[in-house]
Amino acid sequence: MMAIKSVLAATDLSDSSRDAVSRAALICHEHGAELELLHFIEDIPPIAILSMEQVREDARREVEKTAQTLLPPGFAYHLEIETGKDFVAIVRRARTLMADLIVIGAHGNHVLRDYLIGTTAE
Repeated sequence: MMAIKSVLAATDLSDSSRDAVSRAALICHEHGAELELLHFIEDIPPIAILSMEQVREDARREVEKTAQTLLPPGFAYHLEIETGKDFVAIVRRARTLMADLIVIGAHGNHVLRDYLIGTTAE
């Protein structure tokens, strides 16, 4: 069996991604692996009311708040906020991190679209 040293858990703060983060933490605990949480922000039009830096900081706060509720106290993790298309951000970060495992939840809000073009997980 391959040793798992690094786990990337992508979260969009949905219920299914919360489950994925919890499962990723369990896997990390079982294997002594490091956990990185990744939240991605799709590109925002330039006329956005908030600056991209403010959007990134708000997202960071939300993910950290979620992590505090899902992860055991003192559980170490690293957090990255990326911009761009979700699946591109996940693959790019996994390659940079050299992640042994990527954990993401199924989104499931767009059944017809997902059937025709696939999901982020696929």
